[in-house]
Amino acid sequence: MSLSPDLRTSDGFVMFYFPAMAFFTSAQTVAGFSLFMRLCNAVVAGTQFTLFMAATNFARVGGAGVVDALSERGYATLFGIMAISALLALPFLYACLATAPAGPGGSDEAGGEEIPPAAPDLAPD
Repeated sequence: MSLSPDLRTSDGFVMFYFPAMAFFTSAQTVAGFSLFMRLCNAVVAGTQFTLFMAATNFARVGGAGVVDALSERGYATLFGIMAISALLALPFLYACLATAPAGPGGSDEAGGEEIPPAAPDLAPD
């Protein structure tokens, strides 16, 4: 690890780093779910959301392979490549959000009309 030996063994750093890492990983996951649900067409949302989740898993596996291939170049190169790849994704994410249907129920791509969210079943059993 490229951290100084004093910082790696510091109890304060460990007490801060791991909860912060858990928080930011959770925030990223929730933001991804929200984005994927917003992009889904209400008619085929289950299948479409599953494909989005599969794509993220494929990206994690591919990213691990890239990190392994570049591991000999050092941490500075790896973190630089990760930062550049994250910045390159921003225009794509912005384009996805700009074309996403508005509203909680999404829209019907064929007709373009708003599909309301499904009402709960209130019939007695």
